[in-house]
Amino acid sequence: HIQSLPFLRSRFLSANTLDNRRICRHNHDVNHEILLNAFFAVVQPGNVCLLAVAMFALSARADDLQKIGEEMSYFYVTPSQERYEHLQSDANRLANSLQKKDNVDLLAAVVIAAASQKHHWEVAGKGEISSLAREIIKGESKVAKYVKDDSIVDVRKLDVWWADFFGTGDSEYLEKILRYAKHPQPGEHASDFMMPAMAAWSFKSNCQQHKAVMAFAKQCLESNTFRTKVEFLKECVSPKPHAKTNE
Repeated sequence: HIQSLPFLRSRFLSANTLDNRRICRHNHDVNHEILLNAFFAVVQPGNVCLLAVAMFALSARADDLQKIGEEMSYFYVTPSQERYEHLQSDANRLANSLQKKDNVDLLAAVVIAAASQKHHWEVAGKGEISSLAREIIKGESKVAKYVKDDSIVDVRKLDVWWADFFGTGDSEYLEKILRYAKHPQPGEHASDFMMPAMAAWSFKSNCQQHKAVMAFAKQCLESNTFRTKVEFLKECVSPKPHAKTNE
């Protein structure tokens, strides 16, 4: 998650508990809460890490992974070349653990590549994550083309967009996520509702964890930029009990 690296997984995403939703379909009773929780690691406020990182048995020390999750999730708040080089060092050191589950190594590389391109900092690290970041910047490999091609939209692309946001702070990535955010509807198949539901969950959760995401949601409401998302945005900006919004 992100309190949550949600990323991604949000997978760089921040995590609060999911709304309880039980939706009955015509032929089968499907508990959407169970299905969603199968994908979302519920992280208590104060513990920032990539959702993907939180979803597997970790070979690295938990505090190391929590630390790198915090580094990535909040890099955009106070970016500096020193912090950037430190992030590369930590990511390369933990590369083996990040590679063992899902696409967390890719997400770390996306953050590094995004920050490099925004601030014009060289990706000088010697490890595997830095090499992957350079590959993404070059844009020629299959992986690099997937990262950059917004016509390919799936659950992992949500993670990529969050990683890009955490590396840059640019609202264009929030726009992409919000565009797909939608709560599950009665009768929907899991294959249809999972990606929009993840987009909605991650966006709403990060509104409560990141001031920049909350400010973006409020600006969208005020400007009526996303007319079909008004009710969802109202949910996102409404105060939550005990919610702690960080920078």
